[in-house]
Amino acid sequence: MDGLNVAEVETILTDPAQHAIVLKPLHDKAPRASDPGDQMLRDTLAVRADLRLVTGDRLLLEDSGMADCVTTQCESVCGI
Repeated sequence: MDGLNVAEVETILTDPAQHAIVLKPLHDKAPRASDPGDQMLRDTLAVRADLRLVTGDRLLLEDSGMADCVTTQCESVCGI
C-alpha cells in the first residue's frame, strides 16, 4: 500500500467489508463434530445451506458430516 493516500487505503480496506455478513451460529442444530475444535465451524456452517468452507484440513474434508459444506482450494478455484 506504499504510495497510496488515506482515501485509497480506506477504499481498499472497507470495500470488501461492505459485503460481509454476520452470522449467529446454531449451537443446537448442527451435528456434533468429531473434533471438538471444529464445532464452531459446524455451528456456523449450519446457519445457511449456501455456506462453504474452503480448507486444506484433511480431517474436515474426510468428515462425511461436512461433505456438503467443505471444499478444497483447488475445487473452489477450478470449479471441480
